[in-house]
Amino acid sequence: MVGVSAVDDPDEGAIDFSTRATLSLAEAAKVLGVHRSTAWELYKRDEFPVPVLQIGNRLRVTKHHLSRFLLADH
Repeated sequence: MVGVSAVDDPDEGAIDFSTRATLSLAEAAKVLGVHRSTAWELYKRDEFPVPVLQIGNRLRVTKHHLSRFLLADH
């Protein structure tokens, strides 16, 4: 992931971007600086700023899409 290698979470430590291609919706929320309940509400309204994949009963966000969003000129 370009520009972001880890995000510190005081409760759970750093999220390591180098070991997997996706993040949970809660982890993506931490990266974006929003509460996980806010991320969930945005997802339910189809307003989460990047595509969310449903894999089984899990919601995942690709690091690629998250990185592009963070590096975009908004």
